[in-house]
Amino acid sequence: MAVVGIDLGNLNIVIAQAQRGGVDVILNENSNRQNPNLVSIADKQRYVGEQAVTLARSNYKNTIYATKRLIGKRYDEPDVQQEIESLPFKVIKLPSGGVGYEVSYGGEPTVLSPEQVVAMLFGKVSEIVKNNNNGVPIAEAVVAIPGWFTDSQRRAVLDAAEISGLNVLRLMHESTAVALSYGIYKSVRSLFHESEPQHVLFLDLGHSNFCASVVAFIQGKLIVKSAVYDRSLGGRDFDKQIVDFMAEQFQTKYKLGDPRGNAKALLKLQAAAEEAKKSFSPAGVSEASISVECVMEDTDLNTALSLDEFERRVQPLLARLEAPITQALAEAGVTPEQLANVEVVGGGTRVNSVKLHIAGLLRLDKTKLNYGLSTTLNADEAVSRGCALQAAILSSRFQVKPFEVLEACPYPIKLSWEESPSAAAPMEEDESAAGAEGEEASVKAGESSVLLFKRNDKVPNQ
Repeated sequence: MAVVGIDLGNLNIVIAQAQRGGVDVILNENSNRQNPNLVSIADKQRYVGEQAVTLARSNYKNTIYATKRLIGKRYDEPDVQQEIESLPFKVIKLPSGGVGYEVSYGGEPTVLSPEQVVAMLFGKVSEIVKNNNNGVPIAEAVVAIPGWFTDSQRRAVLDAAEISGLNVLRLMHESTAVALSYGIYKSVRSLFHESEPQHVLFLDLGHSNFCASVVAFIQGKLIVKSAVYDRSLGGRDFDKQIVDFMAEQFQTKYKLGDPRGNAKALLKLQAAAEEAKKSFSPAGVSEASISVECVMEDTDLNTALSLDEFERRVQPLLARLEAPITQALAEAGVTPEQLANVEVVGGGTRVNSVKLHIAGLLRLDKTKLNYGLSTTLNADEAVSRGCALQAAILSSRFQVKPFEVLEACPYPIKLSWEESPSAAAPMEEDESAAGAEGEEASVKAGESSVLLFKRNDKVPNQ
């Protein structure tokens, strides 16, 4: 029986399997390590992952993606409405107030919920794992989610897992999974002190969100001190700046209207923008050539984007990196000089401008490799590997050297209750409750609520 970790990304899904020799990333049917987060419905057939890639443009009205941004959300939430604006398929409001996708199934309109779509993706994950293990199914899994997910979003992911028959041991914050992947092997080699913590800043710029997290490591333990997010800053925002540049060039040259208003044309521009962004990843590249066939009305686009123009356009995005980093350090009570390392992960951190800007914010030595930033972890696979390690720790199928993970509570948690009018006299204040936590932990006479956990309180808390 397989024990796996699943990185449920906005763009791709990565699957890592815990084995006796360590952790390996599982390849799909096309021998790729990343699985596209796509579900396409054509007639009465369902295509998931790699199978849906070829249909993404021709069948865009029935190809669902970016489900991670909408699962467990209410349709009327402002960020949901903003997300819907950029999607080429139809998103509707369910009677429950949630989000639904309207697709054509057998020629008839059918509504799918985000939970159903994610369940299809989990089903594909199970299929890939079986194919790599001679038909042996997944026994246990740990799934990564952003730390800012609310309770309804977390429950929705668990519902999707239940629909697909996936046995999830726990949901794990992406930032914590990265920290576990970083620290557990160093702990095995006794690279941490027994009592004096070593602080590491993890920066994860993924496809759709950014996280800055400070983690303290001691021998056999990691403690998440803080985790701060920009929920809407990711690699796709850098892509959008390139898309805007291409659209402007196309309009100026051919006077055929704005290609961003055409769904198929926009998908082509987005694919070309991602390739152009990757061109700027190596230091020293000063220009990216762009070629897009048949953008609109059988007209091709051939242009070039200079590095100076790219950096000018993404400057507002780079400026947004500072606030989460500064807040994470402040909440952890750590200065940049006290950091043992600054580890960067996520596909967005490959952009040279991003690394250079982060190094400037933290006053690192820019003459060093990667401007003083650490890139010891695989930027795309660190989360899935951390989840697989956590699954091995929790599973009874493995014996793993003890390593304690103390998470930081992302939201304050308050317990409230209604007092009955017929209740007896108000209870007296329990002085013993006002211990180390002070007045916040005590329940006073006449009160009907108590703060159980503050933000960044340690979880589990005994």
